[in-house]
Amino acid sequence: MSKNRIRELNDAFRRTFRGGRVMMTSGVYELPECVKAEALVQVTRFSEFTADNDPHDEHDFGSFDLVGRKFFWKIDYYDKDLVNGSEDPSDPERTTRVLTLMLAGEYCHCRDCQRFTGSAFVSAMRLPVDAVSVQGELKTVEVAGSSGQVIRRHFCPNCGSGIFGEPYRPGMINVMAGTLDDPSVFVPTAEVFCDYAFSWLYDRGERPHLPRGFG
Repeated sequence: MSKNRIRELNDAFRRTFRGGRVMMTSGVYELPECVKAEALVQVTRFSEFTADNDPHDEHDFGSFDLVGRKFFWKIDYYDKDLVNGSEDPSDPERTTRVLTLMLAGEYCHCRDCQRFTGSAFVSAMRLPVDAVSVQGELKTVEVAGSSGQVIRRHFCPNCGSGIFGEPYRPGMINVMAGTLDDPSVFVPTAEVFCDYAFSWLYDRGERPHLPRGFG
């Protein structure tokens, strides 16, 4: 599997939106047409890849600010039936690329998040680590997430509350929305790992539901 080939295919797809599928979470879709159009332009023009936001050197993730909102885009690799992950992302004959444009908030239904919160899901905001300030001592555990990647969970040693998690992508953290000084700023834009969601959860279909994660 060639990392250089994967990067070339990702760049070509991101710049032209040909050779794959482009998705928007409902939070993005409900924005004014002019904002959505400019956000897509920002994706095609993105070039600020660094060791922090692109540790695998595949050009599969980026973020930018627009109209006072933080946007993320992420390319995931699926098989041609969009059921499982691609076995070889460097082979376009065996891979369907899916680029998702999203805002920062999400619900996660994976089993690890259910265990971590003791609830049905976790409400989290994915943010650059430099944008978050935490006061006080934290304890840390490492666990294997439902994605198969190692996640570092940080929690308060006094009350046991989960504060944030570090996914496998360096430079980004998932902040538990309930720990924010003003949790009302959290607005969920998508739900992930819905394969693990409890069947009794009430939902009106206002957010996209992904069977697994964004990647």
